[in-house]
Amino acid sequence: RLEVFGIGTDDALWHLHQTQPSGGTWSGWQSRGGVVKQIVAESNADGRIEVFGIGSDDALWHIWQAGPSSGTWSGWA
Repeated sequence: RLEVFGIGTDDALWHLHQTQPSGGTWSGWQSRGGVVKQIVAESNADGRIEVFGIGSDDALWHIWQAGPSSGTWSGWA
């Protein structure tokens, strides 16, 4: 299923996702927190999504899914 990521007006990471693979319906926007200036998302070999961001402190931060297509995410590290 597709996932879309963006930076909100609060500078946090936000995302939404298709509720079913190849489906036409989408979830609502959900905040993953953090304070980021730039982001990039990538799919790992096992299917988990990992998002990297440049924080307000100019450090590299990342957050990742607990499992493929999982709604559970790590905290920022």
